[in-house]
Amino acid sequence: METFIFLLLIGLLIYAKVQGGKDKEVKQQELKRKNLEIINSQDNTQQDVIRCPKCLSSQTSANKRGITLTTGLIGSQTVYITCLQCGHRWKAGS
Repeated sequence: METFIFLLLIGLLIYAKVQGGKDKEVKQQELKRKNLEIINSQDNTQQDVIRCPKCLSSQTSANKRGITLTTGLIGSQTVYITCLQCGHRWKAGS
């Protein structure tokens, strides 16, 4: 009778160990899935970053053109983007 109880306890311990391992695998798979979702959402936000068409740097500065004596207000509302890495300059939206 004692050996039966002993074997039953060993069986229960082995079963609990196997089930715990499966739960751990499920948790790891769930963590991997969540990490991939976070990475994908970060990729979507990264697409909104303005990049230089020449060197692909994201270090840019946007400025409006000022008023000049020769052109006055013509073109003063145009926004120009300047790359801080290579110095390339282009109109916003082009």
